[in-house]
Amino acid sequence: MDRSIEAFGHWRDAQDKFDHFVLLILIAVCGYLAQTTEFVRLGFDLQSLQILALMMFGVSAVAGFKRVETMTIVYRVNHQLLEAKEKNESKRVAKALEGLNKLSGRALRWYRIRNFVMLLAFIAYLISKLAQPYVAT
Repeated sequence: MDRSIEAFGHWRDAQDKFDHFVLLILIAVCGYLAQTTEFVRLGFDLQSLQILALMMFGVSAVAGFKRVETMTIVYRVNHQLLEAKEKNESKRVAKALEGLNKLSGRALRWYRIRNFVMLLAFIAYLISKLAQPYVAT
């Protein structure tokens, strides 16, 4: 039993570190793109696609922040659940379980949003860079 608790602790730490790492990378990418992107009037051109990619990376960073925030609340509610179970408080257990289920779903949604928007942003930025030699300026 102690090994499973220890393994869960390692998994949780790794998940948290990964989420923080991805969030820091997204913030760094936003900073880099904000410095190197030429801001122009929006239209159907490659510079506008780069601006769109920057905005999508920003949305992804916000989703990453919301995931980290939600996971922090998940840990607090999980603590409340365990405490209620130890004290045999069935009403608190039921309430904590309900909250934990909602929060877990929310954390998963933020994870999916972060990754999907990040992928779209990467594709948009890649297209804007790879298409430059083929588009007459």
